[in-house]
Formats: sequence, C-alpha cells, structure tokens
Amino acid sequence: MKSTVIPKIALGVAVVALIAVIVAMFIPRSADGTAVAPPSILAQKQLTAVALEFANQRGATYSGTVTSGSDKINLDGVEVTASGDLRGTIKIGGESADIIGVNRQTYAMGSAGFWKAQLENPKMNYEAVAGGWAALDPATFPDLGLLLAPPALGLALGNDNSSLDMAAKGPATGLIGTPDERFTPAALPDIVVEDDGTIVAGGTLRSTVVDGTDTLATVVGPLDQPGGSVIDVDLTVEPMEPGEIAGIYDAIDEQAATLAHIPAPYLNPNFDESGFRLSVAPAPCSPPVCEYIVTYVATTPGTSAPGSITIVGDMTLTLNDRPVGGTCTHTVVIPLNGRGDTRCAFNVPNEDGTLKGDVSYVFTAYLDQDPAVLTRALAANEHVSTAEPTGVWTPAGFKGSAGSRDYNLQVTGIHSTYTYVVGGQTFDGRAADGTLLAAFGPGYSENIGSDGSLSSSWDGTDAMIAAAKAQTGAAGNSPVRWVFAESDAAAATVKTLEDAGVSGVEVVTVPAA
Repeated sequence: MKSTVIPKIALGVAVVALIAVIVAMFIPRSADGTAVAPPSILAQKQLTAVALEFANQRGATYSGTVTSGSDKINLDGVEVTASGDLRGTIKIGGESADIIGVNRQTYAMGSAGFWKAQLENPKMNYEAVAGGWAALDPATFPDLGLLLAPPALGLALGNDNSSLDMAAKGPATGLIGTPDERFTPAALPDIVVEDDGTIVAGGTLRSTVVDGTDTLATVVGPLDQPGGSVIDVDLTVEPMEPGEIAGIYDAIDEQAATLAHIPAPYLNPNFDESGFRLSVAPAPCSPPVCEYIVTYVATTPGTSAPGSITIVGDMTLTLNDRPVGGTCTHTVVIPLNGRGDTRCAFNVPNEDGTLKGDVSYVFTAYLDQDPAVLTRALAANEHVSTAEPTGVWTPAGFKGSAGSRDYNLQVTGIHSTYTYVVGGQTFDGRAADGTLLAAFGPGYSENIGSDGSLSSSWDGTDAMIAAAKAQTGAAGNSPVRWVFAESDAAAATVKTLEDAGVSGVEVVTVPAA
C-alpha cells in the first residue's frame, strides 16, 4: 500500500474560512475598484451567522405546527435539547397528548381517542394504552428530536437542496477521491433578505430573527429529510437557558423504569396462524366438561427487538347453534414473534350435536429495553447538552453526490454543508452522546480489493487511513464512529485500518434509508 500522507488541508481543515472563500469567488468590483459583494452572498453570510448562533444553543422551545404528509402536529411549548431529547405537549386531530423523546424515539401519553386517531386497528386494546406512556410509530411520526435539535434546525436554515446549485462544483475538499468528497460552491446561492428582515433560502424557507440580533425567532417552510421527503414547519423559537436543560432530563429520568417495558401500539402482529383445538386428555370431550387449548401465534415482520404481546381473549361455544358453557376469558403473554397456549374448560350438555368454538381478542404489544442502558444514555446526552462543546460547527463544501448528502443527513441529522471541527479535524457530525461521526454513503463497495480490504490501487484508501489517524488524534476523549451504508465496505474498512495499525475508530453499518 502507498505510504503517501494526504495533507491536512485535504482533510478539510481549511473549511473554517469557507464563507470568506465563497465571498472572494464572487465579489464584483465597482468602477473605482472597490469590492462589492453580491446581495445573495451578504444574505448567506447573515444566514450563516444566525444558523451558527442557534446551532450552538443548548436547547430551544417550539410552538406552532409540524406537517408531515397529511398529518399536522401542533406543538405547544415543546422543549428540545441539543442532543435531541425532548418533552412537551402536542395536539393531532383535536386530541392532545404529552410527549417525551429519548434517543430518537418519541413516546406519548394520551387518551384512547388520541390513539384511535393515530391507529385504526379493531384488535388494538386502546384502553390498555391510554393514560400511560406508549411509543409512537417511528416510521410515520416525525422524529421531532432529530428535526428540532438546535444543531439540526439551525444548520438546515440554508435550505441547501433548493438554495445551492450542487451541479456547479468548485475545488474538491475533504476526503478527495472518495464518494464523500466535498466541493466548494461555484454558483451564487439563492438566499435573499426581504425588506422586513426575513431571510428566504431557496425561495421557500423563511427565517426571522429578534430585532438587532442574530437570534432566531421563527422558521416557516420545508425542511429536507433523508430519502427526499420534506416536512413543513411553522414555528416560533425561543432558546433555552443552560439551567433549564436539567429539568427536561429530570422529567425523562423519572420515566426510565416505565420506558423499559413500553406499549408500542403501532406494532400490528399477524395472528393468522392462531387457533384452538380440543384437549386430548383425559378425552377429547367428556361431558359435562369439554376442554379446549387456545393457541396464539404472532408474527411481527420487520421487528426483531425484544418485547411481548399481552392478549386478552374470550372463547365461546355453541352446541347445535345455541350458546353453551358461558365465556372463557383469559390473558396470555407471548414474546414478539412467538406463541403461547391457554386452556378453556366448558360445562356442556350431554347430548348429540355439533360443537362450534369461537375466539375474540384484543392485544397490546410491548417493547423492552434495559433501563440501566437508558439511564446511562440520558446521562451522556445531558452532559453533551449542558457542557462546553468539544468542537465548533463550521461551514463546509457540499458532498458531491445526492446519495452521500442524503446519507450524511440520515446519520448525523446535519446537512453536508456543515462539519463539526474538533482539534482542527472535521467530522460530519456529533451523536447525541457526544460520539464524533463520519458518514460514508453508497459507492465504497466497488473499491474493495481481492483480499477483502479497501483496494491499494484506489487513492481513496490512503485518504481514509490518513483521516482515521487525524481524527483519532484530534478527538481526545471523545469516541469516533464511522457509519457505512454498505456492510461489505464497513468490513473492508475495518481490515484496512487494522492492517495500517490504526485503532480507536468504531466502524458500524446503518443501511441507507
């Protein structure tokens, strides 16, 4: 393998001065030779100042609406920390609920009416869910923590996909030669400041500030999400004081034990293989007693997390089409994607005829997590949201491919036009617990050599080894995690770094959304 060391500037150290570079690229001259920056560059400079000030807030309080598809969520004083944990009140379709959010999962406490408005399932035991905390569907309910954490929202104000011409690429920066290399913009941004001071990015995302400051006050318009989806917001924003953050975590900590075994009403197990049969002992049916074995079999495709299903069922019998024996009511707890039996005994007349059975039931699905793990995560997240930051958010060139940009947003919650700089080295973002992140989107698999490591003939291999050395050296006590969209590329990178004697990088795979 080549031993060439990529210069540090190629790893993105120089992006600290990117705004100045962009301005220099587009500054026209007046008749007397005086430099005059175009209005869009001045607007971008102002928006960047607003974005960075808000991105460095420890938390913020939001009121207004968040619209995802046809669902409009009203927020009333929802508090979100820099790590994306949250608490507050929402209203959907006229039904209110309290919410808390932990590690990108949102929980609600609402009435049966609230849950019926969310989920239409006649087998759902809505009453069992109502009145306590239950998990909202992460596939359909927007991740408010990821969307509204101050770094995520602040650094999204530029409305990158609409305001920047990403086909117009200037010089390459970052991991040059890899699918995640960045490019300085080569065209003016579509950002304007209106007469009333409203900053409009990409023609649609509108931001206002507190008079005479760079403090964000309102945000209205579309926010891009991974996979090309868009969420519309109409929000007032109020930064939180550092001392207020502890109150959020105290409130969530009090629920840690409850969240360890939490209803997940969005799970919809398939019970088609369930049924009942006559017991064979002591005899199939020996009046006056006939005993049935009721078997519940649940399959929940796409769910491998630990959990259980509590089923409340009623079995009834008819003899010659008339009810006999009353009702056998039973409760059965089975694992997710598991099965379980219960027995029902009936007193029946000693007469000839045809016995028919029927079972009706409702269920509640639960997810389980280790409360000690949850408590440790909350402590780490609170530290990140209250302690002095280890790095600084910095404007950067955009990643060259749409797939890489989308994956960057998926993994970090941050658009690729910003990086988190620690010790002079750039990272794509920072996890809720402070782990420093680098996102590696699609395109690395084609550069795997025959020995299972990254190909020695690919220039990107040396760039990635150099980046790993530089990042681990700069990270200090902060963990470093590289996240890959492709599992074979992740495995090849692990082997490559081991062969190069580089340690201290956690390599994981998260498939692209």
